[in-house]
Amino acid sequence: MVRGRFRRPVFELPSVLDATGLLDKAFGRAAKATATGPDRIARARNLAAARVRIAGQTIESTLRGIVKGFPSLDRLPPFYRELVDILVDANQLKKHLGAIDWAADRTANMARDYRRRIGKAEGQSIGELRKQAYGRLSSLVEQVGPDLEALTEARRALRRLPEIDPALRTVVVAGYPNVGKSSFVRAVSSGRPTIADYPFTTKRVSLGHFDRGVERFQILDTPGLLDRPMAKRNAMERQAISALSHVADGILFLLDPTETCGYPLDDQRKLLAEIRTTEGWSVSRSSTPRASSIDRWRSGTRWNVRRSRRSPTSRTESSSSSIPRRPVGIRSTTNGSSWPRSVVSFPRSLCSSLRTNRTSEARGRRGSRCRPSPAAG
Repeated sequence: MVRGRFRRPVFELPSVLDATGLLDKAFGRAAKATATGPDRIARARNLAAARVRIAGQTIESTLRGIVKGFPSLDRLPPFYRELVDILVDANQLKKHLGAIDWAADRTANMARDYRRRIGKAEGQSIGELRKQAYGRLSSLVEQVGPDLEALTEARRALRRLPEIDPALRTVVVAGYPNVGKSSFVRAVSSGRPTIADYPFTTKRVSLGHFDRGVERFQILDTPGLLDRPMAKRNAMERQAISALSHVADGILFLLDPTETCGYPLDDQRKLLAEIRTTEGWSVSRSSTPRASSIDRWRSGTRWNVRRSRRSPTSRTESSSSSIPRRPVGIRSTTNGSSWPRSVVSFPRSLCSSLRTNRTSEARGRRGSRCRPSPAAG
């Protein structure tokens, strides 16, 4: 049975305020400061120093929290390091974080300097120094305003990345755009990728989970790939390549033999051949694209996903004694053995059939809950 959806992001990133929001936060806290002293001049001096101190500390602590909240790119696993570079440009992200860290240091030094000068001031110069400190702090924050905005966009992109559990085996679904990858992942797992009738609907990798017996698996939906040189592939395609290179324990390649996806079958087969032969996307065996390959992912004649049910193709193929009861090239892990990579090809029509069966079962369950029991009369 597939349990609930997994929403926890891999990066717990801090909120990033823009320049105006940060200044409002700092000066709002500073306005609440109070001070005491033996006379009016001493109270004014202490109050001005307290306000500069609070404003400076608020800005500094907020900026340092942003820097510390973002992950250290050099310590990330290769898969996430590549995704960060694809989505937000790792070098630019480092520059933005460096600018924020510099601003935090400058804020601390500036607030310390003005507090010292206010402590020696007399009369009207106390208020003038406080206003001057506020002005310089504002200029400093506005100077790094573009960096704060860039980090806001980076946070929005990175928070959408799924958290992949390294302890679970991962199936990466790949293929040309619009061949039914997202429909398949949505039909057989807890994943909820966006589905539409146009190419490149999937903009980023999407994670789902399913159970096979007592074991849990991860299945990763990827953006569509085209059969073209690596230099011409866009950011979405490079996300799929990163998943194939770093996290795939098994590769599930979907073909559309009807070519309704908009791409010739020969081009799809060329891409399948590339995945089989490219170093880093190593596979344990070769496979021929055909509908019967679905049975390699079936236990007996039923799917162990959500409720057990027969697939449309299993009715005609399950009688063959040559079909193994677990994926070819995949060994049981009860004794700690590994799971070699494999490529399996699925017909696109399977996805819509599974989705139809799943919808019918859901309607049946809802209807059974709504009907009164015989004892109720």
